[in-house]
Amino acid sequence: MARNLDFSGENVSTESNTGFAPLPAGKYEATVFDVKDGTYGEKSANSGRPNLKVQFRISDGQKGANRRVFETVPLFSEWASGSDAFGFFRFFAAVQGKSESEFRKEVAANPKKVSLPDNKQLLGKAVTLDITVDNDDYAYNKYVADNPDGDLDEDDFQRNNIRSISKAGGGTSSEGGGKSSTTTVIDL
Repeated sequence: MARNLDFSGENVSTESNTGFAPLPAGKYEATVFDVKDGTYGEKSANSGRPNLKVQFRISDGQKGANRRVFETVPLFSEWASGSDAFGFFRFFAAVQGKSESEFRKEVAANPKKVSLPDNKQLLGKAVTLDITVDNDDYAYNKYVADNPDGDLDEDDFQRNNIRSISKAGGGTSSEGGGKSSTTTVIDL
């Protein structure tokens, strides 16, 4: 049996919804909402190396409350190229309520035994995210491939990226700041 609905008297748009507009650039209070173990893909210079896929929730009391932003955090201190994996230090310092400098000193003092919160312990940890708005080249290129005569340009495809992560309490979003065990040991 079919479901029949009456939309008369309602404004029915014929345009497809492309999703949410990105949050304005700024610093936002957020919490860790979900964490999954992962590895870098085959096309990466760090192929097979471990990472965490982290989903953050923008905290209440700010523009974009309850929105999600995502980051991949390396589980090593140095990239295969030899450069510093600063995302590792920033993330694990922030979720432990420490400065990046303080956490780096702890790792340097005992590099063979670095104790970190496990995935379950990370859930709900408060942090400050410095969020940018950047062009989404992937989405734009997909649009061009699917719509060769389309009239949209790169600036019509934007997304949020996380520039940095720091301990909670540094949110300055123009819409108002938010409200702000077992360990896993990894060998660096």
